[in-house]
Amino acid sequence: MLYEHDRDRYSRYFTDTLPIFEPTRHKATGTTEALVGDIERMLGAAGPSLLPDVAKPGIERALRERDGRAVTSALFSPYLDAQPPVISGEVRRVISSCYTTQYQQVEGADIATGLSGFSYFDAAFPRGFPNFDLGVLSKTLRQLGLGKYLDRRAADEMAFWESVLGSSRAEGLALAGAVQQLINFARQAEFAAGPSRGAARTLADRIGGWVESARENEPQSGRDLVNAVLLAAAAIAQATEELGALEFHEGIDVLVVVATDIEEEALRAAITARSRPASVEIRPRAVVRHMGRYRRGTAAFVRCRIGGHSLGGALDVTRDAIDELSPTSVVMVGIAFGVDEQTQPIGSVLISEAVIDYESKKVKRGRWDKHIVEQRSEPGPADPHLVDAFRALGAGRSSRTQVGPLLSDHTLVDDLAFRNALVDRFPAAIGGEMEGYGIYVAAAGRNTPWVLVKAVCDWGDGKKSFEKDARQRLAAREAVERLFEYLDAP
Repeated sequence: MLYEHDRDRYSRYFTDTLPIFEPTRHKATGTTEALVGDIERMLGAAGPSLLPDVAKPGIERALRERDGRAVTSALFSPYLDAQPPVISGEVRRVISSCYTTQYQQVEGADIATGLSGFSYFDAAFPRGFPNFDLGVLSKTLRQLGLGKYLDRRAADEMAFWESVLGSSRAEGLALAGAVQQLINFARQAEFAAGPSRGAARTLADRIGGWVESARENEPQSGRDLVNAVLLAAAAIAQATEELGALEFHEGIDVLVVVATDIEEEALRAAITARSRPASVEIRPRAVVRHMGRYRRGTAAFVRCRIGGHSLGGALDVTRDAIDELSPTSVVMVGIAFGVDEQTQPIGSVLISEAVIDYESKKVKRGRWDKHIVEQRSEPGPADPHLVDAFRALGAGRSSRTQVGPLLSDHTLVDDLAFRNALVDRFPAAIGGEMEGYGIYVAAAGRNTPWVLVKAVCDWGDGKKSFEKDARQRLAAREAVERLFEYLDAP
């Protein structure tokens, strides 16, 4: 396949679980060959081009040796290893630029503008701003209470926007950026929950007052309306810091718990990759690391020691964090052992339907001096809604997802006979870990929904030391990615 060499980046294209969609329209020409032609023209052009000069020899060689492969950044990466990362970034931008231009030409298409992080495309590719963005612009202005000025011109809205922006691209981009700020704030207010919702709504009302103060006289032109939008955006920029301060001392929505260095490192890396604010708050009974706001609300994480019931373990830390933060749910992410090497490859994500404290037992002597083991504790059920949410989010991923009971105790399982004995006692168990029962006790005692999201790093079979670090890091990343899929889910 054209993209076989880039399987890691396009992993969902190489899974049987992804449904096949028939295209609604077939292009007469292939995108790959068009991209090759565009890049070859840049290589042969005299004078400056989008391609960095130092990258051109490697790009030429990659095209000569591509052997039918698609044009992606992975095609050129082996030929640019000696170059600094910024050069690879420029090459990726060239690929995106050529791809965008080619589809604009074939389809007569345009692109949306004002998207955070895509200002380069705002400046280079829009053909008819704001015509493609009218829906977003109009809805946002209506949220600000300015809809009547749009309705007044409903019959000639296109002419109205042209009068607003004239021919100045700079004014258009300024408005696009302002609208994006307004959209972000609207999303914050919409998805805020609990105490955070009150803080967001208070600031939204305050910003509405700013807009009203800018309209002492009714806008007589499109420029007056644009000025009102820009003023609202400026108010949001000023209020953002205040919003963070208000939420800093109130409850959060999703409390995340981790127990090991590798789990915390994976979580921090994911937060950084998403450009979320990171801050530490020292509460009387909890050290809280704030993760920012997502569609599911605000999130923060705490770190416990390994084990469920030890001092500073999952029970202590989770209970204290719930008391301090009043979260609406608790999610523990991390690593676990699996019970079947054949059906649970490393990185398989295990979702706890329940946790079982397998060492809470009664051992007595039976006939012929045989030990009889009786379970003393009841399984701790996870929140059904959270379980179903993570089950649904895992359905479309290439890595495996399993839902079922997880075994939990202080014992670090790395012996095949011991693990098999556990499986014999609990045949429905899909894996095990060391903190889950403490999470259950803490959350159930505070009537807080909870779930474990842990990925397989070994099978408890005596081979834990084999590629231990790499396997644990892979498992931690998989579990953390599932967490962020949940946080970002509609």
